[in-house]
Amino acid sequence: MLLEQEKWKSGQKAFVKAQTVYSELARRDVGDADYQRMFSTMSDELTPSIMYCRYNARKHGGDDDGGSEDDSALKELLKGGLETPALEMLKSKLGGVADGTRAAEAQALTQVTFRGAPLPVTNDKLRMAIVTARTELKEVSGDKGLDKKMDRFGRVSVAYDDAVTIVSRELQQIRSDSGSEGQISQLQQMEIYLNFCKEQAEVDRNLVLAESYRRRLAINGVRQEPADSEDSGKTTKPDELVGIYDKLINVLSDMLELPEVEDREEELAFYSARLLTFKALRCLYMGEAFRAQNSWPQAFVLYERAGELANAAIGRHKAGKHSANEEKDAQKSDIERLQAAISRIDGLRPLVHAEALLQSSKIDSATQAKEISGSLLDGVGVYARPQNLAPFPPKFQATACKPILFDLVDREFEFPMESLEAKGQQKAAWGWGLAGRMSSGIFGK
Repeated sequence: MLLEQEKWKSGQKAFVKAQTVYSELARRDVGDADYQRMFSTMSDELTPSIMYCRYNARKHGGDDDGGSEDDSALKELLKGGLETPALEMLKSKLGGVADGTRAAEAQALTQVTFRGAPLPVTNDKLRMAIVTARTELKEVSGDKGLDKKMDRFGRVSVAYDDAVTIVSRELQQIRSDSGSEGQISQLQQMEIYLNFCKEQAEVDRNLVLAESYRRRLAINGVRQEPADSEDSGKTTKPDELVGIYDKLINVLSDMLELPEVEDREEELAFYSARLLTFKALRCLYMGEAFRAQNSWPQAFVLYERAGELANAAIGRHKAGKHSANEEKDAQKSDIERLQAAISRIDGLRPLVHAEALLQSSKIDSATQAKEISGSLLDGVGVYARPQNLAPFPPKFQATACKPILFDLVDREFEFPMESLEAKGQQKAAWGWGLAGRMSSGIFGK
């Protein structure tokens, strides 16, 4: 009641007294653990209310105990508090406090710095949109759960869209009123700055999404990392990570096409290195997708390519020099991602290579049995023991055959042109002499 009436000092005293009573009841040993747990929970539920009363008492000059809690500490406590009706009421009240804080910050925002040059911010709505986007981005790291973070990034995108619309309308109005070139140039730079911030927030959003998907990655139903409390939900597939890095590559390509990026060497080198980083990680998860399908040769080639791109990206990051802290932090994070990817590739490459060799050497059982039962020559390339080294007896082989006739008698002798009677008389003597000469002379040679 005192909290609702905004009597901060009295409400704080009442809450502290109630918390003291609950704590004493929780410490009382009555042999019932549920009894003690109940009062301990009730005591914890009062802590946000005490801090909220103390915060407002200090804000309105009525702090009586020198409390040092600030707005950020109170919001952090409310995020992790128990979901109770009282806590919901405090959150709604704190939302009003946050709106008031943002309004004060918006009034103090007179300019933004882009590429080393100040840009004045004169439109109140534009100030509020920029402050809202920045505040939401800061609070992303404190959110628990992917859904809450994505909702926060959604509000960031809406805020930057509103800011771009405001600047576009103002620019259109100044052009129609024939405003000065200086005003037009400043508004054009502001439009580039807001688009730049929006694209950078989109990169951060997809990186948060990719990190969550990586922790929940499963291949063939097997999680690649042990589940924790935040990532114990539905597992993801490599194809989903490939899609996320496709979006990152598209966003970085759009950033490189923004005006004046090509003229700024440091900026061009930084975003080119980031683009190569995301290409390397996309290639890695394409390899993971093929590994999930048991397509080992394709996975091996993609791992090799991912390793080459990762090493090239690390070289580009280390060669670049960045002055902005945001760029240094992003560079450090990218190098850590690339080094983790290289480590993973080095571990998976031998496994995938071995699986690819086994797949290429597989033959059907019938062919394998036939070749094993033959000789060594029949089973060349088959890792099995043959029955024998060579076929025995050897098989006949067909050879070309062309007989050659030697007419040696015609070459060695001149037949006498005598009568048949003379030939008949000399036949016996001549035949024996010829046989002797042929056997001892010509054929002997």
